[in-house]
Amino acid sequence: MLDEIPIKRYTAAVICLHQGQLLTVRLEDPTTKVQQLYLPGGKIESGETSQEAAIRETLEETGYHVQLTGNEPIRFSQVVRWDGQLFDRTTEAFSATVVSHSGQAVQDAPYHRGVVWLPHASIRKEFAYMVGLTDEIGKILGTL
Repeated sequence: MLDEIPIKRYTAAVICLHQGQLLTVRLEDPTTKVQQLYLPGGKIESGETSQEAAIRETLEETGYHVQLTGNEPIRFSQVVRWDGQLFDRTTEAFSATVVSHSGQAVQDAPYHRGVVWLPHASIRKEFAYMVGLTDEIGKILGTL
């Protein structure tokens, strides 16, 4: 598919470290069935700021209420294939802290496979598939 033009997508996410672990979600690609960890986040809806999207998506995907702690997000772009479609995704990721848990079970998309608190020492290995992301996470967390 050399002529395939990626779909442009703007997303927001959080980088939330709590008690030495990074808040992530395990998602399964509906087409390939490959499961990987992702930062909680998603598409910025019409009329929504990237900050609002990051907070909303984190609650929807994890059940955690978070508070953004940084003024400036890190921005990264990547071309990814998801569910058979090619996306040119630009993400703004904000540092955040956990405020509370909703107490509700997460009822997100069918490809959602659960919340994972990833130990700090495993971040670089688990996110190796996203070129450059671990360096960007390291900017917020200090070092990986």
